[in-house]
Amino acid sequence: MTICPSKSGHKKAPWTIRQDHPGGKALRQEPTLQPNTVNTRQDTDPLARAPVPSELLETVARALAAALIPPPRQPLPPGAEESADFLTAAQLARRLGISRETVRRLALAGALPHTVVCRGTRKTTRRYPRRFADEFAASGLDVTDLAGFAAQWRARVTAPAQ
Repeated sequence: MTICPSKSGHKKAPWTIRQDHPGGKALRQEPTLQPNTVNTRQDTDPLARAPVPSELLETVARALAAALIPPPRQPLPPGAEESADFLTAAQLARRLGISRETVRRLALAGALPHTVVCRGTRKTTRRYPRRFADEFAASGLDVTDLAGFAAQWRARVTAPAQ
């Protein structure tokens, strides 16, 4: 530890003690800000001092909130879901009565027909043909026969037209 000698001859520590600490010295006072006396237009304008009605403030706040906050998401009506050609994993799982994870595993194994929509670094997004789900549901087969039905369906759909 180095100690700096001062002009008076005694040794003093190089650090200072905070003002609020007992025995500390007062910090240097900064100059205070003075009001702007050059521009006095606000003093002569009668509208500048008029209070803003609370109704106006509330109207502005509601308009700002309506512009910035998105409306809540409404669930899709049952008919709107039928119009898409492809289903998500959750929609297919719900229709087949299995879990979404089972759908994912079967797609990874190549047992389910699917289309890769997006291949990200952490997640691959797949979509499943609605026709496949509709035909499997209409076949009346059990979920244990899903892989066999998918293979037959894929062969039938991809076969060249005669």
